[in-house]
Amino acid sequence: MKRKSIYILLVMVATRIVSFETAVAQQNYTDQFTVENQAIAKKSGVTSIAMDINLNNLKLDKNDLLIITPVVVSTETGNVAELEPIAVKGTLRNKILERPFEWKGKTRLGMPQDNQIVRRNGTNQSVHYKATLPFDDWQRQAQLVLRTEVIGCADCNEAQPDKTVSEKILPDKFIPDYRMPYTVPEVEPVKQRSERYSAHLNYIVGRHDLLPNFENNAAELANVDKIHHE
Repeated sequence: MKRKSIYILLVMVATRIVSFETAVAQQNYTDQFTVENQAIAKKSGVTSIAMDINLNNLKLDKNDLLIITPVVVSTETGNVAELEPIAVKGTLRNKILERPFEWKGKTRLGMPQDNQIVRRNGTNQSVHYKATLPFDDWQRQAQLVLRTEVIGCADCNEAQPDKTVSEKILPDKFIPDYRMPYTVPEVEPVKQRSERYSAHLNYIVGRHDLLPNFENNAAELANVDKIHHE
């Protein structure tokens, strides 16, 4: 009877351990933070990415370290570009990382201090993130994804589900469509112009020769000459 009781107790303990590990494994931090104020642009051969990661609803275990890595992933060519990661540290995990002594498997954070934050559960916190990478044409057909992993007790790693931030980070390349319209002008009627001018010249009675300087002949002849040269 005593052995049976010990066996049942061991089974109960093992069941609780498995249940606890399952609960820990089911902890999904990816759904507990959001991305705001996203801005992605290309200029002078550089792709710039900026966003705010809102941690207000994140309930991070004090011993956990959450690593968030923005990744640009092509949807056509398979190209991948990992950007500088972000570290969100539980309060206890932060103290452990600050200990001066070394041990095997100690986690080392290589990202800038601006990309590190200690999570104070129940408070409003966010991380303003900026990164750049050299532009390449494949980025026009690429997504921005946040890959996350949790480092917990004994420095063990656990991958979390990816979080898609943008389905398409850059617009398609603008290709102008040059066209030359050909318009046939309407046929215009032929315009004909005719002018008539009468000159009144004076002659001396009994003479038939034209005297240019007689009376107003000079003025009339000047008008005729002017009309002839127009």
